[in-house]
Amino acid sequence: MKKIIISADPGKENFSVAIQIIDDEKPSIEYVQLLPYRITELRENANPPFLTQLEQFIEFFNGIIDKYNPIECTMERFQIRFRTGGAVAEVVNVMLGVCSCICYYRKIPIKLVIASEWKNHYNRISEISLEDTYRCVKRLPPHIIDSAFIGLYYSMNNKGFYTRENIIAYCQKLKEKYDEFAPKRSIRKAS
Repeated sequence: MKKIIISADPGKENFSVAIQIIDDEKPSIEYVQLLPYRITELRENANPPFLTQLEQFIEFFNGIIDKYNPIECTMERFQIRFRTGGAVAEVVNVMLGVCSCICYYRKIPIKLVIASEWKNHYNRISEISLEDTYRCVKRLPPHIIDSAFIGLYYSMNNKGFYTRENIIAYCQKLKEKYDEFAPKRSIRKAS
């Protein structure tokens, strides 16, 4: 059975979203990006104002849903960790709430999972640890890897996928898609 899924690793500074097709229990990456629009401040006098941030975030997330039509959504819950301020938890949980509402109104089942749940599962079934997975491809942010594997945790039962060779090849594909959708950086010449 073929299905399209969306998954995310949310954060105030880095909110990564992945779209994958699972076909016959094999994943392929269609889209992955660190979102350019996030909610970073809830105060009215924020720059840009909160309502502007909210509108941009909603429009961007809706655009991804419109383009790819996922049938499932999985996102990592945000939990306060040591040295993480309450303001970070507030904005991330607002974004999770917005995404949950969008999925609810579009009849897309959404699952929120704590980090330790999916990461412990990954480390139990994979031939390569998550820490080593982060190092297997240069210049691929961990948030990108996490957003993809969060989706696979709930949407794919193929434990045979988690060989070292498959994981490294999968992360190479993630890197290709990340480079494809990342904003282009301009190179300045020295004068």
